[in-house]
Amino acid sequence: MKLPLYSRAKSHKIYKIGAFGGYNNTPSCSEKEFSKMKNLSSKHFPAMSPISNWALFDKDIYDFFLYENTLFKIDNKGDFYKNSTLIREGMGTETREFSVLGDKLIIMPDKLCYSMTTGAICSLEASWSGVGSFSADSMSLTNTLTTAADLSSLFKEGDCVRLSINGEDRGFYCILSIKDGKTVFENADFTEASGECSISIERTLPSLRNTFECNNRLWGTCGNTVYASALGDPFNFYKYRGISTDSYFKEIYSAGDFTCGIAYGETPLFFKESSIYRIYGNTPDSFVADVKEAPGVSFDCRHSAVTLGGCVYYAAADGIYVYSSAYPTKISQNLGDLKIGTAMGGTDGKRYYISFSEFHGIKDQMAEILEAYHNYMLYAFDSENGCWYKYDDSLRIKKISTGLYGSIFKKPNTIALDSEGNLFGISDKLAGTTSDRLIDDAVIMTSSMGISGIIDFGCVSRISSIKLLLRSYENTEFYGEISFDGGGFIPFCKIHGGDGIEKSYTFRVKNKRFSYCRLKFGGVGDYELYGAEIYYDHSYHKEK
Repeated sequence: MKLPLYSRAKSHKIYKIGAFGGYNNTPSCSEKEFSKMKNLSSKHFPAMSPISNWALFDKDIYDFFLYENTLFKIDNKGDFYKNSTLIREGMGTETREFSVLGDKLIIMPDKLCYSMTTGAICSLEASWSGVGSFSADSMSLTNTLTTAADLSSLFKEGDCVRLSINGEDRGFYCILSIKDGKTVFENADFTEASGECSISIERTLPSLRNTFECNNRLWGTCGNTVYASALGDPFNFYKYRGISTDSYFKEIYSAGDFTCGIAYGETPLFFKESSIYRIYGNTPDSFVADVKEAPGVSFDCRHSAVTLGGCVYYAAADGIYVYSSAYPTKISQNLGDLKIGTAMGGTDGKRYYISFSEFHGIKDQMAEILEAYHNYMLYAFDSENGCWYKYDDSLRIKKISTGLYGSIFKKPNTIALDSEGNLFGISDKLAGTTSDRLIDDAVIMTSSMGISGIIDFGCVSRISSIKLLLRSYENTEFYGEISFDGGGFIPFCKIHGGDGIEKSYTFRVKNKRFSYCRLKFGGVGDYELYGAEIYYDHSYHKEK
């Protein structure tokens, strides 16, 4: 029998992947990146590894704030706690802004001040109305108000208050002393009111948003105006005595309200949707607002702004940006084209965590509008390696904060609050022991997955085997799958358990000709995939 004439040429080759990058949801995704991802982390970069299991810290929480080793929280009933100690009942459920100035925790928009030294909580505002009379002091100024009530429980020395006498607004005056029913005002002469008269005294604050502490002042915005409190004194925003400790305000004549404020080192930084304002200077008389027209923080994204590594990361309308004194740089290209609705951000000192919804435009039905705003995604950006990582799409994170709470080794924990009222850790390595940081020993076991970009060997090829360099652990369930020419994924490996030692595994792959392929790895539990080697050959027939 005469056989057909042909020759077969083979070129045995090895394709090596020795490092894994992050998430890349664009056509340029390489074979060392992941076009699809769930719950991967950069904790062992450049190895592929999952996020740590999420430890549950608390339940039924509406809002929270971490400061060092203290957890301040408002539960779903509106009650305010310091750790497990009730501070105030019935505060209601609305989103708060927390700032720390010295030992004072400032809570907005409630205009409350909690002393972390004494445990007392009070209003930043105060008012009193009643009957009193003025008399002269030793300087022959009629500026000493005598009342039956001792006003020292409401006001203090140094307060700048608005004073009304017999219904006439007399403007702002600073209190020099207040004791035993006698209140002395600075540079005031109320000779015509020396008899008994009707008196009204008020210490008020603007309705501030975007509040933060910077250089021992509480900063914030109200509409188009920037405000700063008196030095070290969040109770006073209308103290104008011509000295360095005065309050400060500045109207900014530009379109739109401010969307965010944050301390950028020792510089107050404010955003509108299309501009960035920096306040330079050391004292109120030297403060200057410098403006830069640039993509700013988007509306309803004020909690996305975070300082990390000398930069400010934030969500603008069309993506995620980083600002470092110069023009801001967009860093979310690998996430694809974005239109951000709302966003929350946080950091663990290395990663920028950002949870946001994508808004796809106004739709006809209210349900569709709500769906557009509630399609949330959670990502982490590794600032050192410049890689993005995507978490579970089902998570809607309302807030992220970092502190020493739950830590016995003085290592920060990054804690997130989801829409179900759960507080859980999202740090790559939670500090503390199980008994220190868990409720009822509850741990959310996370599954993880990553699909590579296209692997193209240049011509029609066949794979004979795949070799993996992997470290797995006792509770690990790891798998590998492969897809040829855009088809479904075919399993080629499953690994159960492990001893925590780095090992090499080789798996045979069904011999199939293809033009390109993708790899998919994932599992439940912890593992580290350090590399993959694909053994393949180019096969072809040529008639003679």
